[in-house]
Amino acid sequence: LQTPPEFGKNWNAFYDNLGSLWFVKNENIIIIHDDIPFANNEENQRIYIEILFDSIEHWHAFPEHKLHVYFPVNCQNEIIKILKTRDYK
Repeated sequence: LQTPPEFGKNWNAFYDNLGSLWFVKNENIIIIHDDIPFANNEENQRIYIEILFDSIEHWHAFPEHKLHVYFPVNCQNEIIKILKTRDYK
């Protein structure tokens, strides 16, 4: 996903980026993974998955875009485990 140059290089910018997508002309946005990124950093891995999950939920409410995120089937249990640890404040 190519981001505009004005977006920062941190988790807040990534979250804002996926929540806006004004710079993407296609209705369908597809992110395909070969594995779960940040395998050596559990905290970054959790943040990344949570941002994707939040962004998918966000775009369900808006017709401008449909965000699709795919991981290999063998990552399913790990992603479920990560999402179960979410802090719902």
